Amino acid sequence: MIRENYSLRYSSLYSYTPYKNYANVSNISYRDELDKANKLKTALKNDREIPIVLKNGREVKSENFIQYIARYIKENLNEEKFAKKFSFFGNDTLLIPIPKSSLMKEGTLWVPKRIAQELEKQGLGRYVDLLERIYPVNKSSTSLPKDRPKPEDHYNSIKVKNQLIEVGENTKFVLVDDVITRGSTLLGCANKILDVWNHADIYGFAVFRTISNHYEFKNFLDPITGIIKYRPETKDTIRE
Repeated sequence: MIRENYSLRYSSLYSYTPYKNYANVSNISYRDELDKANKLKTALKNDREIPIVLKNGREVKSENFIQYIARYIKENLNEEKFAKKFSFFGNDTLLIPIPKSSLMKEGTLWVPKRIAQELEKQGLGRYVDLLERIYPVNKSSTSLPKDRPKPEDHYNSIKVKNQLIEVGENTKFVLVDDVITRGSTLLGCANKILDVWNHADIYGFAVFRTISNHYEFKNFLDPITGIIKYRPETKDTIRE
C-alpha cells in the first residue's frame, strides 16, 4: 500500500540533464559542465574509472568512480553544510540498494549494490541486501512518460527478503540508487519497508539527480537535499 501522506527525504550528490544538444550551447564553460555531468553518469552506470586531478593540480590518476564517490562523502562529512545534507550516514545506517527494473541474473552489474558496498567500506553504514524484484517493470529511462512505472508498480513488484535484521531505536534505512528522476522507485521501496517496520526512519540517496529542464542545470557537482511526495490524484510522485 502506498501511503498517501508519506514524504521521503532524499539527498543527491551530482546532477545531470538528459538534454542532447548541449554541444550547440554557446557558453563554453556551461557546455563543459553539461559534458562532464554526462560523462560521469556514464562512468557510474558502467562502473568505470575516471581521471582524478591531485591536490598539486598537475598530476592526474585514475580511480573507480564509485569508490571515489564513497571516499568523497567520507572526507567531506566534517564540513557542516555538506554534513547536513548527508547526516543519515553513520554506524546506525542500513545501506539498501534499489533493485533493478529487471530480474537479477548472476554476474549482472548492479550499480546501487556497488555504491552501497563502497559506502560500507568507508564506514558510512552497513550494506544489507534487503529488497528483491519479483517481477520486472518497465525501465523508466527508456520508456515514454505514460509507460513509466509508478510507485505502486514498484511497490507491488518488490518484496522484503529478510524481515529478521536487527533494527534498533536509532536505525536509519537508506535506500541507495544511482540516479533519481521522479523518485517513484524510492517511494515504492520505502512503502514496502514500512509494511514490515512501520516506524522506520527512511531516507533516499542517489548519486545523480535528473534535471529535465537544462536551463535549471547549474553544476555537475551539486549536493542537495529534498522531498519526494506522493500525488494521490495521479498516483505519481513529485520531487521537490
